Amino acid sequence: MKLYKINKNLIMFIPSGTAMLNANVYIIKDKINALIDTGTSTTLGKKRFQKILKSLGIEKIDLIILTHSHHDHSANAGVFQELFDCKVLAHPASIPILTNDKGFDLKNFEFLEFVETAIPFMNEKRMHNPFFTRLVSLGYNFYQGGIKPVKKVDPIQDQDEISFGTMKLKVFNTPGHSKDSICLHEPKNRILFTGDTVPFTPYLETSIKDIKYSIKKIMNLDVKYIFRSHGYRFHPFCEEFCIYIDFLDSIKRAEKRILKSLKLKGPLKLKKIVPLMYERSHIGHHRFYKLMRTDHIWALKYIQDLEKKGLIKKGNNQKYYIE
Repeated sequence: MKLYKINKNLIMFIPSGTAMLNANVYIIKDKINALIDTGTSTTLGKKRFQKILKSLGIEKIDLIILTHSHHDHSANAGVFQELFDCKVLAHPASIPILTNDKGFDLKNFEFLEFVETAIPFMNEKRMHNPFFTRLVSLGYNFYQGGIKPVKKVDPIQDQDEISFGTMKLKVFNTPGHSKDSICLHEPKNRILFTGDTVPFTPYLETSIKDIKYSIKKIMNLDVKYIFRSHGYRFHPFCEEFCIYIDFLDSIKRAEKRILKSLKLKGPLKLKKIVPLMYERSHIGHHRFYKLMRTDHIWALKYIQDLEKKGLIKKGNNQKYYIE
């Protein structure tokens, strides 16, 4: 666990454990005290968090803003809302997920479509078996330490401005990693909180088109420093800009390699396409992401993008081909 004071109004909390699996929490100390994301009870319990706040001279939190609804970012939102009697703000698409009082349900998992396609063991028969889905759901809830639903979530929209006193944030919708992803721009110090938007996004919930749109949107903002949600303190925007350019270029390279492979080898199934495409270096060597077949997920997204462009088709034998 580490705390970094960015300026008099902003403190960064980096939880212990693997950076890729545990989201940072940003504490805003102002007339209105706020959090950007909340982490999980396994990385930031309420007793520990109260001690942290006390050490910073903060008695209570007035507002929570969530960059998206994935549990590593939002699992503590219900706990902290009850503890501090505070408001929770999030993208409208986050609301049914955050207020769900039935616990984790595999059938409603954001990436169910991709898990079924990418991981053969998680086949349709198992995914819809009540015993199996219940077992996975219990395991997931145990790993997350239990998730308390948020009683009330107020929606925020693209271009909304949130004032805390001295500090202000502007909301930008940035779909891609998830349909409810947002970035938060602090214009005075030219800071941008990107959540999981880019570049370390192992899963893509929406589409290649969306992530390209979001990256280009970020590149057009007046930013000096980028604050991500996983690991690292901050990144100069000039460095991130180069990463974004490479990220966009990697998408082009991957799709070109898929088209070239289909042209040379003929119709191929997804598992045959994966080793032929560009492997994303930022996730390729992490054992957890290897296990979760993130390369298959990205391949599927590239294929869906090429299908939408009318460049490839899928046959009845589950093979993709060029007409």
